Amino acid sequence: MDKSNTYSIFLVIILLKILVIYETTYTQNKSILTKPHKQLSDSSKIKFGVLDSIKIYGNKKTKRKIILRELSIKIGDTLIFSDIEKIIERNKNNLLRHKLFNYVTIEYTIYNRNRILIKIIVEERWYLWPYLSVKHTDRNFSSWIKNKDYSRINYSFSLKKNNFRGRNEYVKLSLTSGYSKRLTLWYKDIFIGKKMKNTMGFNVTNSMHNSVDYNSNENIVKTFKADNQYIVNKSSALTIYTYHNSLYSNHNIVLLYTKINVSDTVVKLNENYLGDSKNKIQYFAIKYEFRKDYRDSRSYPLKGYFLKLYLKKRGFGIFNKNTIDIYESYVEFKKYTPLHKRFYFAGELALKSYFNDKVPYYLQDALGYKKYLRGYEYNVIDGQGFASLKSNLKFQLIPTQIFKLSFIPLKKFNKIHFTSFLNIHLDIGYVYDNYNLYKINNNYMVNTLLYGFGLGLDLITYYDKVLRIEYSYNKYLKGGLYLQFKASI
Repeated sequence: MDKSNTYSIFLVIILLKILVIYETTYTQNKSILTKPHKQLSDSSKIKFGVLDSIKIYGNKKTKRKIILRELSIKIGDTLIFSDIEKIIERNKNNLLRHKLFNYVTIEYTIYNRNRILIKIIVEERWYLWPYLSVKHTDRNFSSWIKNKDYSRINYSFSLKKNNFRGRNEYVKLSLTSGYSKRLTLWYKDIFIGKKMKNTMGFNVTNSMHNSVDYNSNENIVKTFKADNQYIVNKSSALTIYTYHNSLYSNHNIVLLYTKINVSDTVVKLNENYLGDSKNKIQYFAIKYEFRKDYRDSRSYPLKGYFLKLYLKKRGFGIFNKNTIDIYESYVEFKKYTPLHKRFYFAGELALKSYFNDKVPYYLQDALGYKKYLRGYEYNVIDGQGFASLKSNLKFQLIPTQIFKLSFIPLKKFNKIHFTSFLNIHLDIGYVYDNYNLYKINNNYMVNTLLYGFGLGLDLITYYDKVLRIEYSYNKYLKGGLYLQFKASI
């Protein structure tokens, strides 16, 4: 949920520009699917043909084999003529969802009665991003605005390279100061083997903090800040192996090492912060995760579905008394359905559970963290597990428009798309706490059914940036205006 709050200013500027030229310059689709050319010979009586050639244009950085890998078809395949447009539409989405290209055009030609030629034209994105950023560190932007704690800001210098070596690899080095100090290095999506079904990734992170969210009371985070010392130090390293068994699904094995130290003050504030009055823990963890992603887009999907599930084990008794022994499971399913013309539906089911009666506080990220119910943006609902069901009914207010900004000379930046959606939403959730800590802290939203509902406006533009403006009510009929910077589902 954390995004740079500078996105909102940027999106408003883009929106104003669009309103000025909306009537004069547009096209209806972000990615263009061209109808077949006039056939060079009569094939009206032939129902299928052979894919004879795939030609690719515009890939100055991206290697041809990376593009071919994302296609569900290959040279020599037999295709039914009546299915070609559906096949091409799916492969167009395959190319777009990896965020390698801003726009994709696909054309096909049938010649010699049953021979098929496919032509793919891509417009590559800008891949190297050295940037300075200012980001809040609250759970979400609306919470940061409400709390008005402007010390909770990080200043980062990052060097990020997407599509590294033209192989869709990701490299990032980030140095952070301000509310916390952090050094992060990421290198992932490294293909192993000629079949390109296996990838590896590596991450190393070290962070220091002079404040900590040590507990919650009445479902509001309680924070302690030290003046001249770091009270939380965390180091971690991981390696991830991924087996891509198909274009749309993969299996992941993650090996993780974590070490956390907190000051005695943190232990006094919450003896369960690291569990059993500990001020230090270190452990190895292993995680298995399965993903199946059949969405038309990753940033703002309208069609398809997404499934993720994982099992995670923290601690193997290697570090004696300073370790933990925690089992965790998680399931998430999202479904996106076009209804009629410009109407769409989206739904999400999420389930998370720890197989332990007592879980350290720093792990109890039930609802209000990565997952939340709309209408409860200011609240945290801590517990050993949760279930949530989110739903959206959307109407596309402005169909996708594409226009050029002639005053920008760089092709990777002067072509912009924009669309917007009105939506109504209803979320339902439940967090359970078997240890009864919620009673001690008067967290009245635990062990009870919660729901929230409201209206929203989504704005989507330029390099998949999303701005959501929502007015939501919760179960207690407390309403509020909330801003977010990613799709709700």
